[in-house]
Amino acid sequence: MTIGLPRSGLLLLILACTVRAALAQAPAAPLLYADDFAALGQSVAASGLPIMLVFTRPGCPFCARAKQDHLEPLNASPGYGAKVVIREIEAPNALIPLRDFDGTLTTHAEFARRYAIKIVPTVIVV
Repeated sequence: MTIGLPRSGLLLLILACTVRAALAQAPAAPLLYADDFAALGQSVAASGLPIMLVFTRPGCPFCARAKQDHLEPLNASPGYGAKVVIREIEAPNALIPLRDFDGTLTTHAEFARRYAIKIVPTVIVV
């Protein structure tokens, strides 16, 4: 005597579990690049939220892992994402423009030099 689901019911159950698992592991949204710290600083000043700066470089496996496993899920988390503002800075990139906290125009590379970033990933909170 066999007790169980009909074959089609079992297939639907397996499919539902697979879809649920895939949705649970969906990648979080990528971090936003820093572009205007003057405006960002003004917008978070009233709330008192800290700004987390994540210095990376393209092709860095450690940066990709830190972003994928920790920073992007943190940023997407309803519980923690609303408690900190995260922005990514490509440390060696002199082509990405950036407005500094004091309003001066600079680049990601120059901003990273001012913070003496030598290795990536580096995370600082301002």
